[in-house]
This record gives sequence, structure tokens and C-alpha cells, in this order.
Amino acid sequence: MAFRLQPEPPVPLDPQRTFEQFVVGASNAIAFGVSQAIAIQVRDCRSPLVISGRTGLGKTHLAQAVVHEVRARHPDLDALYLTADALVAEIVDAFREDGIPALRHRLARADVLVVDDAHQLAGRAEEELVQVIDAVHAARHQMVLTTVAHPRELRGVRPDLRHRMGEGSIVVLEPPSVDTEIAIAVQKAAGLGVSMPAEVARLVAEQGAANVDELEHLVMRLCVAAELEGRPLTLALAREVLAPRPEEPPEPARHAPVARPRRRGGRAARTPPGDLAAGVDELREFIRDVGGGRIGEPVVGDHQVDVPLVARDGERYLLRIAVGAYLSEPPSCMFVDEKGRSSDHAWPVSGEGGPFRSPEFICSPPTAEFYSYHPHRVYHYGEGSLTNAVATVFQALQAPEYDGRARRRARRRWGRWHVG
Repeated sequence: MAFRLQPEPPVPLDPQRTFEQFVVGASNAIAFGVSQAIAIQVRDCRSPLVISGRTGLGKTHLAQAVVHEVRARHPDLDALYLTADALVAEIVDAFREDGIPALRHRLARADVLVVDDAHQLAGRAEEELVQVIDAVHAARHQMVLTTVAHPRELRGVRPDLRHRMGEGSIVVLEPPSVDTEIAIAVQKAAGLGVSMPAEVARLVAEQGAANVDELEHLVMRLCVAAELEGRPLTLALAREVLAPRPEEPPEPARHAPVARPRRRGGRAARTPPGDLAAGVDELREFIRDVGGGRIGEPVVGDHQVDVPLVARDGERYLLRIAVGAYLSEPPSCMFVDEKGRSSDHAWPVSGEGGPFRSPEFICSPPTAEFYSYHPHRVYHYGEGSLTNAVATVFQALQAPEYDGRARRRARRRWGRWHVG
């Protein structure tokens, strides 16, 4: 009996994303050939296959085409397609039911497992992805991952995950040539029931679309315009529709945030730090989405945010994140007790090599290199501020390396504790 992760597929497939609908050119021929070979031979290729390339070049198309082809050619085999968000949702559900080992086992039983946008698991579920890759490899099944860049160029990815990706086959999708773009434009128009002349297709290809998605959007605009105006799709109409729009006035220059003046003694003024409210709002959204009753409501104080966390053994901790004048300043983290003190029993065991071996280790702040390339960035989800800090510490409290509280005492009742 074919294995299914859920009664219904977690992520529906686009029926148009098949190998037959994929336009092959010099920029994607190798990726297409390897993906098709995996769908035909299934277990005779190196696993995992990593399909990398910029957004909009066809990674998702090839990933879904593999699943379509396996299901058509090998109905007795199970091919499962998951996005990164869908996999995180499965992991969160498994955490709630203490079923992580069972989830790994169920995923590894799929003959072909595809995880789309695997790079989005950085800082969210990398440990689980490593475990799943190992389990799939041990079962001698096939795994396909898509990433926005070559594994060695992915930032913020753990070395062990980067190593697992490099053990398989890596294919890269490059931007298509003009000839390939012309073929894509003609095929997209045909799929919409419109015959596109060659000169119109060339005009579309010459618009300088950044990727295939933008190219297809241009084709859609032309087909819709021809339909609405009741005119044939001619070169004259295409030039009208694709004519550059009048230039809009430039946006005012954005300046990098300036640190607020600090009082004597180094303490910052008591006015709210820039964008802290936005950061807390996103943190609360993250807690609603993935907290699963194990992350409490954040308490915002003077340049600090306290977040209650429940470890995998049921122990309760209070994480204190100190923020600077702006959230672009890397936060510092510590565990405190119910009185706000960083006493020994407020911390998990800090064994050699464990996730809590030092206060600096438990948070993942942005690097100086990040801000040198993004001088105007104040806060962005998942790039090292409040949400990422909480997610990193919470994941460490659920990890196998977590070894309990440093000094166990009788549990006290915390007046401000609320998990919901």
C-alpha cells in the first residue's frame, strides 16, 4: 500500500508543471535531464538532488514535474512534495504530539521526497532536515531539494546541512537565453489559447525580464489586453502594452538609523527604540503560528523582551532579550529566574559542546557583514532579531542535546507565566 503523510496531499501540485510543459534550453538542459532521469530511474541516482537557481527560473516547476512523472510511471511508488513551510507545519504538529521520530520515519518511507525552497528552513528546522536526509539515505530512497543558491553560497545554513546537500548531485538553473525566452513566451501564450507571432515573442524576450516568472507575466498582460480590446495579438498592440510607463518621482533617500543618545553611564533614553513595536508584533505572530503552547506571551520592558519557553522535558525557562536603540543592533540573550536574575538554576545544563555552553551561543544576531551590505535595514523577519533569537533558543530547548536544567530545584509558581 502506498504511503501517504496525510489523507490528502499536504501541498497540491500544479497540473501544468510537468516535464512536457518545461521549455528546455542551454541554461537548464542539465537540470532538466537529471531531474527527468531521477523520475524514470528513481533509486539509481545520487541523493539528494539539489536544484539551485535564482527565484523564478523553474526550480518549483522541475520539482513538481519529478513528482508528476514518478506518479505516472511508477504508480506503486510514493512521491511526496512538500514546501519548506509545509514541512515546518508537520514538524510543529509532531512536536505537539511528541511524534518527531515517527515523522522522520514516515517521511523516509516515501520513495521520492521533494522539499521545495529548502533554504527557507535555515534557523527554523535545519536539524530535522538533516535527520530526514540521513533517514532517506539509509532507506536508499530518493530526495530532491530546491534552493535559491548553490549550497556553498547559502548564508546562515548549518555546516552539517551544507555537507549533506553537497554529498548528492547539484544542478544549477541559469537565466535563459533570448531564444529560450522566445520559446517560453510562445508556449505560455499557447497555453492561454493565443497564437503569438514570432516578432511579438522576440519583443517580449527583449524586455529584460529578470526571470521566467516575469516573462510569463508579460505574456499574460499581452493576452489579456488582446482579449479585452478584441484585437489580434500583433506587434503594434504589443508595443502599446509594453511601452514604458512615465517615470515616477524618485523616493526620498533613506538614511541608516542613527543610535539614540545615551545617558551618562551608558543607559539609553527611555523613549521607545526604533521599530521595536514592529519586531514584537512579528514575534507574536511567530508565536501564534508555531508556538504550540510552548512559547509564552512576550513581556516588553525597558529595552528588553522577556519570553517564557517550555523545554522538551517540561521545564520552564524565561529568556530575556536585551535590545539596543534599534533592532538593527544585535540582541543579547540570557536566561533569568522569576525575579529577573540570571542565577544558575535559571539556565539549562551548559555541557561541553552543548547548545547552551555560553550565553553568547544561544542567540544568532546579524553579522557585521550583513549590515555592511544592507545599511538601511532595521528589522526583517528571520534575519537575526527578536523572532530569530526566540526561534533559535526554542529549537535548542527541543533538541536532543538539551540536557535539562542546570540546578534542579523545587518548581515555583511564576505569577506572570502565561502560555496559550
